[in-house]
Amino acid sequence: MDCSTDTAKLVNSWKAEMEARNKTTAKNLERLWPVLVDAKVTRVESRYDGAGDSGEYYGALYFIEDGSHKIAPSRHGYWDIPEDATPWENAPTLTQTVEKSSWTDEGWVREDGDTKRSLHDAIDDIAYNVVYRFEAGWENNEGGSGLVIFDVPNKRVIVEHEQNVIMTESSRYEITNAPV
Repeated sequence: MDCSTDTAKLVNSWKAEMEARNKTTAKNLERLWPVLVDAKVTRVESRYDGAGDSGEYYGALYFIEDGSHKIAPSRHGYWDIPEDATPWENAPTLTQTVEKSSWTDEGWVREDGDTKRSLHDAIDDIAYNVVYRFEAGWENNEGGSGLVIFDVPNKRVIVEHEQNVIMTESSRYEITNAPV
């Protein structure tokens, strides 16, 4: 196999993996919306941050219909949490399709399966996959950060992403036949 064939195989494998991941995410979102509605959640926010090839999600902040807030018990991070936010210890569970992907010499191999997950884990997984869809590699190099918003009444997910970059400004000066 020549290099162009290997590259085409890699690209096609990656495209197939992304299509499968997007279908799984859509399926998991359809399972998520009714659980959030039943729990009277109107909005969920999940923050993420990373750099240097490492990143993480900081758990979910839930906006409840009555104006109160709940947080995932494992919530951590540096962002403002409303004073009335309380840990949501007994959050609902739901069935999610969990992706088990690995890279082999033959390309991506997927073994998906349904499993019962906590609401908090489901939110983190879906947030990760949605960000990855638009900003794959956000955690690499100088990294990135952002907010994933689950707008429950409108069944939409919004990603507000910031990518960190190093800026270089260059100048060149030349003096010819002039005293220094």
